[in-house]
Formats: sequence, C-alpha cells, structure tokens
Amino acid sequence: MNILIAYAGKTGTTKTCAHMLADKLNRATVVDLNKENINPEKFEIIVVGSSVRMGMIQKSLQKWLKENWEVLKQRKLACFICNGFLEQEKQILAGNFSQEFMDHAFYVRSFGGELDVNKLKGFDKFVAKNVMRSAQGKAMGTPKILEDRIAELANEILGL
Repeated sequence: MNILIAYAGKTGTTKTCAHMLADKLNRATVVDLNKENINPEKFEIIVVGSSVRMGMIQKSLQKWLKENWEVLKQRKLACFICNGFLEQEKQILAGNFSQEFMDHAFYVRSFGGELDVNKLKGFDKFVAKNVMRSAQGKAMGTPKILEDRIAELANEILGL
C-alpha cells in the first residue's frame, strides 16, 4: 500500500506531525508542498496536512488540491490541520475544504498545534502575542500537538 503524506506549513509543527504519522506507518512518502510538487497518481492513500494562519490553510496546499482533485477523489483521502485552538476546528475545516472533499475524506481532524512566538516574525509574531495575551485567564490552555489523534489516523490507515 503506497501512502503519501503531503503537507504545507510555516513554522515546523505541520512537518513534525507529518513525520510523527509517517513513523507510525513505517512506509509513507512525506512531501513538503512548499518545497516540491508531487504527482499523487502512484499512491493509494493520500494524507494532506496544513498549518492554519488567520483561519486559512497554506496556499501551496490549496493549489495542489485544486490541481490534483480528479486524482485525489479516486483515492483514499485523509486530512489534518495544525491549529492551536481546537474550539475553532470545525469552522476552519468548513471554511477551507469543499463539502465534496469533506464527504470523500475518511478522516478530517485537527492535530492541535504549537504556538512558539520565537519561531514567528513580523506581523505573525505580533498577532500571536496578542492571541496569547487575550487567551490568558480563559480555559483554552497552551496549544499542543495531539499525539492521540496522530495515532488514531495511523490506526485507521493501517486498518484499510
């Protein structure tokens, strides 16, 4: 079974999650869509992942999904996003993926996220500091990668 994990991120969290998933599968090709384009035709199972900035997935993933949709809809498809605040998961997914995509994919969830302002620059850093400041005192907690969800997807893939 050929498995592709195609992801796009900005600060490394999505890359970390993609490789954590690949480690659990032992036989997946991992591709950073910000650095290279890959033809999905030779893969049976395709997992796509993206970081979220201002409620939007990465443009490189948006473009790749659009260009390859005819192939993707013929494959087993899963999706993860990396976002720091899980209460926004459903809205982010609905705002970034078509209903056709959501209906076709066998797994669509957030793997959580990390918010390390030291990895950010410029406007992103400014916004992140303000978000963290406004989150203080609320029951949000510090964003973290949800390893149980990564294991959950790996188990679903291995069960196919």
